[in-house]
Amino acid sequence: MKTKHILAISFFLFVVSIILSSFRPRSDDEPWRPDQPMDPVDLARLLSEPHAQQPVLLSIGPATVIKNSIDIGATNDKANQERLRVELDKLS
Repeated sequence: MKTKHILAISFFLFVVSIILSSFRPRSDDEPWRPDQPMDPVDLARLLSEPHAQQPVLLSIGPATVIKNSIDIGATNDKANQERLRVELDKLS
């Protein structure tokens, strides 16, 4: 009886570990090249300089809008994806 419990618990832990390992972030999913993202400190400095040419910022997060950014909203929503397309078309 004790052996069955140990086997059942071992199997359960094995299954849980397999499931949890599938949730770790994958490095090959990164959509940006290393030279594309801007360091937050540099962005904050640029945004605080009133005479500097300001970048166009499109906020696609579900919350926390960056100062002077265009709030698109979370892009898992189809309507927000369309808003993003419209704003990107304006830039091209």
